[in-house]
Amino acid sequence: MGMEVYTDKAALQAQVDDKEHFQPYHALVKREGLYAKPEDLQSWYLDCGFLARGPGQTKAGKGGLVSVSRLVCKDATGAAKVLDGLKEFSKWVEREEPGVLSYGVFTRPKAANEVLVWVRYVNGKAIRMHDEAPEHKDTGKLMGTHLDFKKTETTVWREVEDSFVSPLPASPSAKL
Repeated sequence: MGMEVYTDKAALQAQVDDKEHFQPYHALVKREGLYAKPEDLQSWYLDCGFLARGPGQTKAGKGGLVSVSRLVCKDATGAAKVLDGLKEFSKWVEREEPGVLSYGVFTRPKAANEVLVWVRYVNGKAIRMHDEAPEHKDTGKLMGTHLDFKKTETTVWREVEDSFVSPLPASPSAKL
C-alpha cells in the first residue's frame, strides 16, 4: 500500500497529469504486470487532526512507524458519531502526545460509512503510549457500538526514510 497526501485538488491533479514521472511509472507497472492485485486509487479528504507539527517533526528524514485504520461503520449516522469522537480525540493527541507526528482523520463522499485514521509515530514506544492512554480507550469504547468489526482493519508499517517531506501543516483541503 502506498499513500500520498496533497494539500488541494490542484496538487493532486498536477501529479496525475505528470507525463515525465507519474504516468510513465504507472504505465510500466501495469504493462509488466507488477501489481499483486488491481490498483485501487481512492480520494480521501482531511476532516480533522493534524498532518504536521511544524519544523523538525520529520525526524531528519528517518522513517518512523505508520498506522492506518480503515473504520467501517454500520451506517452513515454511526460514521458521523465516530468522526465527532475522533475530532475531540485528535485535539487531545496533538496537545498531549509529542510521539505522534501526524494524526489525520479522513472521509470520502463515495463511502459515507467509512473513516480513515492515518497516524505517524516516532517509534514503537509512542504507539504503545498512544494505545494505552485512557483517552484512547475511552474513544474506542464510544466508537465501538458504531463499527462493523468484520470490515474494520488496521495496518502498521515502517515509514520509508525521507518519505514525509513537508514539515508544514496542511489545510483542511488536504486530500489523501
